[in-house]
Amino acid sequence: MRPLKLKRSFDVGFSPNGRKCFALARDVNLWDVEARKKSLRSHPFSHPSDAAFSPKGDLIAVKSTSGQIVTLDSETGHVRKDFENSAEGEGSNLSFSACGRFLVDGSWAGILSVRDVETGAVHLRQEHEGDMLLRIHSVHEGAGWIIEHSPKATTQDRPPADGYFTVSRWPESNVAPDRLGIRLPFIYGSAVSEDASRLAILFGAPPRHLRVYELPSERFLWEAKVEIGGSGSVLRWSRCGQFLASTQKGCIAHYWGATGERLMEFALPYPSDVAYSPDSQLIALGSWESGEIRSLTGDEAGPGGSSVAVKGGPS
Repeated sequence: MRPLKLKRSFDVGFSPNGRKCFALARDVNLWDVEARKKSLRSHPFSHPSDAAFSPKGDLIAVKSTSGQIVTLDSETGHVRKDFENSAEGEGSNLSFSACGRFLVDGSWAGILSVRDVETGAVHLRQEHEGDMLLRIHSVHEGAGWIIEHSPKATTQDRPPADGYFTVSRWPESNVAPDRLGIRLPFIYGSAVSEDASRLAILFGAPPRHLRVYELPSERFLWEAKVEIGGSGSVLRWSRCGQFLASTQKGCIAHYWGATGERLMEFALPYPSDVAYSPDSQLIALGSWESGEIRSLTGDEAGPGGSSVAVKGGPS
């Protein structure tokens, strides 16, 4: 497969059936992967920063850098619902519940919100005083989520407390979330596999480390040193859980998730995001300059980027 050029793309993601891929820049762009062309462009507000497909793929939820959230019709690009919540400020990514009826997001002010997708009504609101909620990881197809917490510094001469993670289960909205025992300093990124069996964390002062744990045992599995660049903090598991991708300096690295074996590097200027297709056959590479969709079954290289096989995968 020849690389499909996405142009500038801060955030990328595949639809549940893998036939579409969004790429955020100034606009929300939706690409038809099979037809290899852009199917729509929408501009719901300035500075879109994160997006997520609904479980059925009929909606795309989009969040701006100010925290404003809207849902778009994935066929027309028209706004279906404006949540009118920009006063909450910037925060985590978005995540749909398994039923598709609710949308979960967090803020840097420490507020976790669960909203009704149709009405915008707040179904659940939790305040985590002293924490920023940086990432919400959907697990088991939206039946639960694992949240990355970043404590705020309380003094000017001491670093903040170590980052940590909580586990929530849907729809147990009135049950206090469990807290994992894993705590690490200066967490820059994290990712949880869909089956919630592995947690990847990028952390530490330079040199930074990429570490993977088994869940729920919290057993350490492997670690690698990472030189970050571009957005530098994005980690993504493939849906099958076999692969892990990491945005790094001048490339996006593709790992064998069980052992940390570095399978391939995709050279890319200013990498910003990465996503695997549901069948793990394709990888979307986001870039502040020019992103693309590539096949993971070949090593073709096109203008503006190249893939370098580092080592063959385990048999």
